[in-house]
Amino acid sequence: DTLSGRLILYNAMSFRFHEVALKPRPNAAPIRELIDYTGFCGQAAAEEAQAAARAAERFARITPQEANERMQGGWEPFVLDVRTAREAEVVSLPRVDAQQPHRQMASIVETLPRERDILVHCKAGVRSAAACESLVELGLEPARLYSLEGGIVRWAKDVDPSLPLY
Repeated sequence: DTLSGRLILYNAMSFRFHEVALKPRPNAAPIRELIDYTGFCGQAAAEEAQAAARAAERFARITPQEANERMQGGWEPFVLDVRTAREAEVVSLPRVDAQQPHRQMASIVETLPRERDILVHCKAGVRSAAACESLVELGLEPARLYSLEGGIVRWAKDVDPSLPLY
């Protein structure tokens, strides 16, 4: 028995099913195959929008491996943790110069070095990217800003597995 002309509604909270009859559309073309759900739901458009947003970024992204290699080679960026103080208490990178939540960049922009690169990190990389964008808007040199891809979670996985994850 097909669902042609019927719609099944499922309520997972009550574990109940309900059937609704649909009125036929005599002028509509018959459905003979399933549609491309990825395309229909806009996944391709979302991926294109994300790629366009990344292309418009005015700061650099750097992986934990790249950052670690550069630091071992003598790179000494100012390390800015843009997580909350509570998160910083749980786990932190080996060296952090300042900690300030990402939404409060305006309150510390004047204290940040203008002559050094700034490595910005958070838990997973989203807040650090937002903080970098804010810092560019506040007048910092975009070429000196680096957002740590994947944040401290990826650092723990790729560089220092001894760090706790939260």
